[in-house]
Amino acid sequence: SVDAPPHEIRKRYRKLSRTYHPDKLPIGSDSETKRDYAQHYELITLAYNILGDQDLRREYDQLYFVEKQIKGHSSLKK
Repeated sequence: SVDAPPHEIRKRYRKLSRTYHPDKLPIGSDSETKRDYAQHYELITLAYNILGDQDLRREYDQLYFVEKQIKGHSSLKK
């Protein structure tokens, strides 16, 4: 959620990182599955690094708010 407290972000990160960590793949997984797990894990880690840091999260939230406002502005819609 947008207003998730740090302990909730950390809890979700740990759960997702355990699920998608490349070392947790079943033995014999194909290369496509390995690539998918690696991509998911990278995104999860990136998100945690941003959302887990107060300054980066504040900056992200501000950019998200501006983007949402721009997309909602009727004269800018296609």
